[in-house]
Amino acid sequence: MSYFESMEQTIDYIESHLCEDITLDELAAKAHLSKFHFHRIFQAMVGDGIMEYIRLRRLTLAGQQLRQTTKRVMDIAFDYQFSSHESFCRAFKKTFGVTPSECRRHKLGLFIRGKAILRRDDSRLGGFTLEPKIILKDTFTVVGMEVITTQDDNNTNFTIPKLWSRFNPRANEIANRNTGGLGLCVSEGFENDQFSYMACCEVSSVGTIPDGMVARTVPSCKYLVFTHKGSVDNLGETYNFIYGKYIPNANYEIQTKVDFELYDERFKPDSPDSEMDIYIPIK
Repeated sequence: MSYFESMEQTIDYIESHLCEDITLDELAAKAHLSKFHFHRIFQAMVGDGIMEYIRLRRLTLAGQQLRQTTKRVMDIAFDYQFSSHESFCRAFKKTFGVTPSECRRHKLGLFIRGKAILRRDDSRLGGFTLEPKIILKDTFTVVGMEVITTQDDNNTNFTIPKLWSRFNPRANEIANRNTGGLGLCVSEGFENDQFSYMACCEVSSVGTIPDGMVARTVPSCKYLVFTHKGSVDNLGETYNFIYGKYIPNANYEIQTKVDFELYDERFKPDSPDSEMDIYIPIK
């Protein structure tokens, strides 16, 4: 089954289970993907993070129930998996700008999120295209700083940029380091949508590890390598292409191993001539 078909099945499954508990673990397992890659593929193809999509679908259908039935607000809240009447009302008001009671009283036609419809040639990505290289990289070791985060936490609190701001001034403390830097993502072994991110350098051998840093050995693996060109401000477009268009339509199976970004001498963060490589592990 292709990733495209897998995401279509995921959307259908969500739609038929919105009044039941749905977990990221469950959905990723059904798609035969790590939680990290499942979240990235879903978000790139649909436009919303997986749990945000579920939340918006539930609120949209709850709004329909308020207009079309006389069911108690509390019962609708529990049907759509909200823990309390209060939490439902807060989420409803934040999303729609009106309370559930106001929605019912005025029979407001609120619509936020329809069921996602996927397209193989996604117009959201325009004519953007990249052709990856395929390389086999031998086992290597890195030393750097690590943080446990989530996609949402990083988007809200800038966890990863803050890590780099702490790491960059201290990179020269690492013994036997190669030039350039790497950003490593490891999702295996973490709860929900958490992953480990390391701002680090590859080393020829591990010497004394500086305070506040850790070492990690990355096993040999085959990678799809995409080169992002231009400012890091446009990096999201590259990831959306990789996970939203290239991988769903390619015949490669992603591995639950280490993803990383390579920043070498070509990397100039704000320059239109900057280049960096994105490594996606495949079988």
